[in-house]
Amino acid sequence: MLLPLEAEEADGVLFMARSRQSEKQAGAIAFWNEKICLVSSRGGRRWTIPKGCLEKGMRQWEVAAMEAWEEAGLEGRIHTRPFGKYRYSKGGRPWEVDLYFMEVTSAHRNWPEDNRRKRKWIDPLAIDLWVTHPEVCQAVKSVFTRNSSTNGGNR
Repeated sequence: MLLPLEAEEADGVLFMARSRQSEKQAGAIAFWNEKICLVSSRGGRRWTIPKGCLEKGMRQWEVAAMEAWEEAGLEGRIHTRPFGKYRYSKGGRPWEVDLYFMEVTSAHRNWPEDNRRKRKWIDPLAIDLWVTHPEVCQAVKSVFTRNSSTNGGNR
């Protein structure tokens, strides 16, 4: 069975020095039936993970769970500690995204952004075929690969 490691076991996976100039976001790596969920970008040209800007009065993991609902129609149990992070640049501004695992319990047919986004379920070890941010791919693959090998490679 392919499941992610607990956050405390995966500490150090792609943790980087925080830039004071980076805008912060939280993202969900939502998994269900040995697959992870990707969402299309607003323009529909790329695949990515559900993520969004931090909001006042909300914890980062709450933002990640909210984005999984709004962008992909997913509900579930979210881990409260990040397992990694990645950086990217958009509009000339640096962004830093903390990553949280979410165990999906429900995938709804309709969700707030279903008219703008599609969702896709993929094997986490094939993420680099769909996602263009190498740091996201590396974080996800390193955790799932390590866990798969500790379970004897059984999927």
